[in-house]
Amino acid sequence: FGFVVCEDFLIFSVFPELTITASRSSGPGGQNVNKANSKAEVRFQIETAAWLSDYAKGRLREMYPTRVTKTGELLVTSSTQKSFAQNVDECVAKITEMCTVASAPPLETSPETAKRIEQMDKAFQERRIKEKKFNASKKSARRGNDD
Repeated sequence: FGFVVCEDFLIFSVFPELTITASRSSGPGGQNVNKANSKAEVRFQIETAAWLSDYAKGRLREMYPTRVTKTGELLVTSSTQKSFAQNVDECVAKITEMCTVASAPPLETSPETAKRIEQMDKAFQERRIKEKKFNASKKSARRGNDD
């Protein structure tokens, strides 16, 4: 089990993959906002999570590329609550939701749906090319002949 000490707080984490840090928040807190470290930043080390499948780890990186650092940590922050503990709870809930979504098996596409998607894609491409040619001819007609 991992833990982090932040000022007067001792945060005991059930998941050793979590690193919790506190900082000043720009969120709610009134006059106390400039004195208390209420913003929570939770880093989840994706690779060390033995309970997460390789598929889910890859999906996490794929689904949240802006939240995954170069070192492979999923970074989640929260500053919506006045207390640090509530912001940590919110971050852990976000990470849990992200892992649940990433762990969901992909939906299989039926052959009929795949065929319909292919037809729609082909029609879109044809329509796009037709529109491009129309715009090109319209612009070339504007130029006129300078013979």
